Amino acid sequence: MRSHVRRFILILLWTAVYGQHWTPDPYAQVSIGLVWPDGIQRLAAEGYPVEDGWFDREGNFHLPVPGSAVAQLVAEGWKVMVDIPDLTTYFQERNVPAVQREFPLGSLLGNYTLEEALARMDSLALRYPNLVSPRDSIGATIENRAIWAFKVSDNPTQDEDEPEVLYTGLTHAREPLGMMNLFYFVQQICEGYGTDPELTFLANERELWFIPIVNVDGYVYNQTMFPGGGGMQRKNRRDTGCGPGTERGVDLNRNFDYDWGGPGSSGYPCDPTFHGDSAFSEPESRAVRDFILAHDFSNVLHYHAYGNVLIFPFGDGTYPPEPDETTFREIGAAMTVVNHFPVGTGIE
Repeated sequence: MRSHVRRFILILLWTAVYGQHWTPDPYAQVSIGLVWPDGIQRLAAEGYPVEDGWFDREGNFHLPVPGSAVAQLVAEGWKVMVDIPDLTTYFQERNVPAVQREFPLGSLLGNYTLEEALARMDSLALRYPNLVSPRDSIGATIENRAIWAFKVSDNPTQDEDEPEVLYTGLTHAREPLGMMNLFYFVQQICEGYGTDPELTFLANERELWFIPIVNVDGYVYNQTMFPGGGGMQRKNRRDTGCGPGTERGVDLNRNFDYDWGGPGSSGYPCDPTFHGDSAFSEPESRAVRDFILAHDFSNVLHYHAYGNVLIFPFGDGTYPPEPDETTFREIGAAMTVVNHFPVGTGIE
């Protein structure tokens, strides 16, 4: 099939109307009866980003797909039920009125627009100059927008001999919850510095780097086409010959070089998991790569949304050598002690 879908915590999404005579294919949420693990592997082979889905207690697998893909799933022999026929409308209608919060929310169903995110970076650097560096461009997108990064540390404008950690968000443009989590984390560090021992230790003994929006073009597309929120663009905005809508683009999360073109990605340009013409074919993935190579990161955490899981390497079904696998599992257990997210590899 030539499929369509999304990725991992539970988030607020987006898609578009482009031009006066073109109407988007609305995304639906479906539940699919399947056998584990063969069913998941078959869906992945057909181009669906299965990491976006989740199982309910009855064992049904829930997955957002373009409306046009529902009939295709049925034709392929899947047992399918439509849970939500139009996810964009669903998310817009379930939005609650604004209430007073200490953490400032944005105008896209509570998420920041690009402009609001940039203003938030600037305000944090202005209010906490001893902890937050001014934002700096690490590269440009396919549509020539800047990709911004900033650092949180006790000497944010100095390169100290301290362990470095990188946090990224919005590799997939319809997953802004990851971005919002990063901003919340930064605010927590800034407000707790000097009073909270753990947060103070982090700022004093680590250099924490943040790239809140990797897929800037896809995010701008969503906020432009659905300013009220609910856009479903996942990929970047490279013209892949799939029209002006959400089928256009390359899945940046499938464009890195490790196991490029392997299972779970697609070579069909209109699929949501299209891996691009080659590894690092996209300027966004190259910018992240080059930034990582210019530093010595002890850990890199990519924040996605929908699945409520913590995934560690590798994504091809293999495991890190010991003692690394045990280390990943122990750290993962500590990180999920409150939210109880499952910890494992993508295949698990």
